[in-house]
Amino acid sequence: MDPCLREHGWMPEPWEVREFKMSLKDIPDRMCNYVHAWKQAHLDLFCDGTGLDPKQPQTRLVAWAVVLAGIDPQSPHIPLAWGGVRGQWQTVMRAELMAFVSALCYGVSTAATFAIWSDCEVIVKRARRIQQGTFEVTSTCTDHDLWMIVQQIIPSPQICSLHHIKSHQTYAGEEAWLQWACSANDTADLQASWALEQLPAHVRDAQQKASKAVTMAQQVVQHVHAHMVRVAQLSVVAPSPVTPTVYRLPDTMILDWKAVADTARVEAPENLRFQKWLTILQWMGDLQCPNAAPRWMSWFELLVSYQLHSGEWGPESTSSHNTWRMHPQLQEYNGKQMLRSWAAYLLNLLRLHYPNYKPVDGRPSNPRFHCWTMGILCRITEASADAVRLWLDATFGNSRITKMAALHQCGPAEAVRPVQRAPKEHGLHRFWQSQR
Repeated sequence: MDPCLREHGWMPEPWEVREFKMSLKDIPDRMCNYVHAWKQAHLDLFCDGTGLDPKQPQTRLVAWAVVLAGIDPQSPHIPLAWGGVRGQWQTVMRAELMAFVSALCYGVSTAATFAIWSDCEVIVKRARRIQQGTFEVTSTCTDHDLWMIVQQIIPSPQICSLHHIKSHQTYAGEEAWLQWACSANDTADLQASWALEQLPAHVRDAQQKASKAVTMAQQVVQHVHAHMVRVAQLSVVAPSPVTPTVYRLPDTMILDWKAVADTARVEAPENLRFQKWLTILQWMGDLQCPNAAPRWMSWFELLVSYQLHSGEWGPESTSSHNTWRMHPQLQEYNGKQMLRSWAAYLLNLLRLHYPNYKPVDGRPSNPRFHCWTMGILCRITEASADAVRLWLDATFGNSRITKMAALHQCGPAEAVRPVQRAPKEHGLHRFWQSQR
């Protein structure tokens, strides 16, 4: 799949899911929006929540409802409030809690005693603990905004009693009070399902599209995983003989400095020829070593090598017409500008011999570099490599180079003598002076 390729193998979230999540802000907040006001000595309030795709967090859509139970089993149950959950936090637990808070607010607003019935045992148990003063709601609690309301307004057990009732159970032949309670709970469940259908049409359409997209994405992932397992199983059915690994260089041309110098000496145009420009060609010839292992050299390392070899700072552009000169060293050294001029002039010479040559972005072979930069794959002498290494050791000590910007603060490179270690006065080497 093209989206997976662009994300380096990761399955991206379907765009339908993002559209669905954006549409959730359009759900109206109907909590505590009651359609009836009843005056009774005692109220039995049944609350319930429901949802679509309850086990799929990406596409879950929930709703809730509160029902006032009839005074006796023969009386009808009356819907009080219902609605959806606004925002992207769509959980059945939050829907159940919104229904509970709506029932609680309605009961507190009346002068009667009331009972709240819920099929969510977690909500009933926590509400009882809050009512008894053994649990304190904090900001770390899930849905703490709603639990804070419960903690602030819930009355004593003498006024508000809490009951848990099991949902979706058969109650034919049971006691009359249980039949009454189960039928009221079923009514609350049906009212919550109806509230789900009453959500804005574009929200429900977006949920259906997102649900189909997520289902398809899961099937694709499972298919890919199953195929990977089949490939892995086939790979061990007939193991191939172990063969030694052959080191293979990257598919990048190894530059020949001497060939570049020979071509430039003959074909270089007048704008690239200036006083002391032959020192660069001489440096190229002395740098090349046909038998050396290939190295990734950054532009900065090549500039340091040239400065150590010639004592010059390097070329600089004199105008917009691509004319050059050797830096006169009359003003302060600008490491960043010097490096840019060096790379630009060197590329002009390289393309005389390699017309389509382009430097490659990679990590230099010098282990001091812990970053990537533009570089050249070439073969240089051990003496040149050691000279650059000694200068870097003297300049940076034990620190690593993690950003090329740190190199712009360096001054021009000058030859560094290897540090001579003083003879030690202690140790076993004293007994083998001739082998020291």
